[in-house]
Amino acid sequence: MCICICVLFSACKKQVVLTTGFWEDEIFRVEDSHCVKAEVMVYLYNLHEQYENSFGSGIWSAGGTGVDLKQNLKQTVLARLAKIKLMNIMAERYQVTLSDAERSKAQQAAGVYYASLTPGELEIMSGLTEEMVVKMYEEYAVAGRLYDKLTESVNTEISDDEARVVRLHQIALLRETQDENGNVVRANEAQLQVRAAQIMERLQEGEDFDTLAYSYNDAAEISIDMVKGEKDEEVEKLCFALSEDEIGGPVSGGDGVYIFKCISTYDRQQTEERKLKLANERKKESFDARYEEFASGMEIYLNEDLWNSVTLENVSDKGKTDFFEIYERFFGK
Repeated sequence: MCICICVLFSACKKQVVLTTGFWEDEIFRVEDSHCVKAEVMVYLYNLHEQYENSFGSGIWSAGGTGVDLKQNLKQTVLARLAKIKLMNIMAERYQVTLSDAERSKAQQAAGVYYASLTPGELEIMSGLTEEMVVKMYEEYAVAGRLYDKLTESVNTEISDDEARVVRLHQIALLRETQDENGNVVRANEAQLQVRAAQIMERLQEGEDFDTLAYSYNDAAEISIDMVKGEKDEEVEKLCFALSEDEIGGPVSGGDGVYIFKCISTYDRQQTEERKLKLANERKKESFDARYEEFASGMEIYLNEDLWNSVTLENVSDKGKTDFFEIYERFFGK
């Protein structure tokens, strides 16, 4: 679910800004689907708490000049809710519905979440009822079911070779580094090749790779994991051909010249994780193509005055439950 709904609001091709003609507390509508302020506040509050729990309360001042992270969070909330509403409309076209058991789960989840809300949280989510939470969980679940249905035929077979992860130690000689005063120091290809040749000579004479790496490596890390498709072709060709404990190089990459030592030619756990990631990427690409085609013809009507008035003030009696965690508790696979 996180993969399929965490998108920018620009995914909805047509956004029409209005200030009149809306229901009371209606933030936006698309076709006959409506989103009210209380729904927005549930998402806004819960994501706000997730950010602070992960990064600390100082996260909101960490964006730097010209970056308003709270405004960015608002846009993320609008994006998520807009896509869920659109996916539910799309689900009607594909006749995707919830079973009685799933509707029962939504009611149970809503009961748990609503009962957990503190007076301060209920004040923030003014107008929220337990019935509204049930509907929100149902729509969230329908969006997930639609994603599953439209991606069930996607070929997710990934070969070991395609997903293989190799573990390496590197000596990276970069074209741009910084001296102790923070000044940028630049080197050309010829200079880097000379340094690399000198290091290779010492390696061939039997000096320890890691000892030389600690002295000469310009990159932040010595130990790296490499997968196909993320590095320059020549670098990957060299690294994936190395045997365990074999040293290869020098080879030119995008930002410097490299020497590698192979630590492991096949990391089973990471390769399996890579397979899962690639399979999910295939599903996402397939779904996104169909969703974009559907959403491109939709118009979303935004109540600009009410949307601009949406803010989130801190409360002292914060709850201990999370809207999304409760969903996973009841609907997670």
